[in-house]
Amino acid sequence: MRNNFFAFIPKWLEVKDRAELSVFPLNIMLAAFANIDGVDTMGHVLYQPNFSTFVVVEGVAKMDYISELDCEFRIEISFDLKKEMYCGKKYRGKEWLGESLGSKWNLFFAHLGMLGLVKGEKCIFSPLEK
Repeated sequence: MRNNFFAFIPKWLEVKDRAELSVFPLNIMLAAFANIDGVDTMGHVLYQPNFSTFVVVEGVAKMDYISELDCEFRIEISFDLKKEMYCGKKYRGKEWLGESLGSKWNLFFAHLGMLGLVKGEKCIFSPLEK
């Protein structure tokens, strides 16, 4: 798909008795737009946190977010607790697809969303209303 649209769900992750997770997002949405058979269409996919991947190593908290539609696709979010910097890396299996860095929540996730969808990534298609 072409014409990537970037989006994020600007909501903090809140888990009772797990304050260490509060630097992470609730989930991540990636989207792209295309004209399919003359119909303007959006493809999107939601990535959900995989709590079993959460670790803190040398002051950096990390957790993976897995595509709801294809577990081969994941986004690794890390947050340096001292520098207060985010890093997001998108993978298909072990193949690195891109990354984003930033210190400001909204700007970082907007840039992460710009990675968009890649060829072959499963997504939900929705025709756009005129």
